[in-house]
Amino acid sequence: MFRNKNVWLLGSVGLIVIAIGLVAILDRTSSPGNSPNDVRARAATANTLQFNGTVSVVNETKGTVVISDLYFASVSRSGDATNLGTWTVTAPPNFDYTTISQGANVVVGIDAKTFLATSHTLTAITLVPGTR
Repeated sequence: MFRNKNVWLLGSVGLIVIAIGLVAILDRTSSPGNSPNDVRARAATANTLQFNGTVSVVNETKGTVVISDLYFASVSRSGDATNLGTWTVTAPPNFDYTTISQGANVVVGIDAKTFLATSHTLTAITLVPGTR
């Protein structure tokens, strides 16, 4: 009688272990987080966050550009664009300030770590003229 109960107990434990293993394998191979379209994966790499905006002030002495009507570019968002307001952008090293002027539309590529929402500042990796 005890032998029959032990077989059922060991069989049940074995099936549970097999089920956990299969779930782990399936979760690892079909996880949507491994998709190249995953926003978290794109945000983790430098220069994947892009913004569009309009140049308000160019201050070559301080190395900054004030950009108004800043919003996430279509490659860095899902859904509709939301105006984030006016931001002070530190230009990349060796930036040619003659490529932009007041009123020009620009595309700003940034490192996500420099996106400081509390102070409305960010540091650009790329800053190029763009279209709205």
